[in-house]
Amino acid sequence: MIKEILLLHHSHTDIGYTSPQPVIFELHKRYIEEAIELAEKNASNQPNCQFKWTCEVTGMTMDWWKNTTPQYRKRFLKLHHKGLIDVAGCKWHMTPLMDHQMIIENLEPITFLRKEGMKINYAMDCDINGVPWGMVDALLDFGIKGFSMAINEFYGHALKPWPSGFYWQSQTKRKLLAYNGPIYGATAGHFLFIEALKVINASFAAPFVYLTVLLAAFWGYILYNEVPSQNTFIGAFLIITSGFIITRFKKKNLK
Repeated sequence: MIKEILLLHHSHTDIGYTSPQPVIFELHKRYIEEAIELAEKNASNQPNCQFKWTCEVTGMTMDWWKNTTPQYRKRFLKLHHKGLIDVAGCKWHMTPLMDHQMIIENLEPITFLRKEGMKINYAMDCDINGVPWGMVDALLDFGIKGFSMAINEFYGHALKPWPSGFYWQSQTKRKLLAYNGPIYGATAGHFLFIEALKVINASFAAPFVYLTVLLAAFWGYILYNEVPSQNTFIGAFLIITSGFIITRFKKKNLK
């Protein structure tokens, strides 16, 4: 029987996928500053009612840190040492085809941020197709105690059972505590789509993913009173239309 559910509140980092890079950096700057405001506002609450936030990657955290004010840095560190804001250790969510040098470079910001006063003990990789085996030794060499991953099964495959915790052993026999969790916002729809990929071609199924553009616009308006811009409407129309054209073309070829 499940007695307790622990939720990790963090951002979603997609560089150049959901929006152009400058927009993404600006959004994450706002996320961090809004998290500071909420964490301070609720800091006096009971532990289970406090607002807690995790900066998912060091790449965004470093960019904000280097460009923000000394006062914001002071507030961030105060909340960080209270356990209300944390920073995960990977710079970006990377391809599983990283070589050893790329893995090291992806973890190097840990050293800088620790010198600035942050305690970085855990790392996470989300919404990617897999993680290279060499990550185990690299994370341990950087003093990381635990690693959380969320494999995107649209084009990759996670270990089963899923979700689960385990000790990931490297080729050198060293072990790292790891969590194998579901991807962002995993729902019945995601799992059904993954099952569909087992019986039909990915090129045929992929266009249906873009129907989420309509749902995102709908819920953005309902929950946040956010009206999509003209460019958003044009882009959504082109994506969805091309998806249906591809689907229709595929059907004709099957006949």
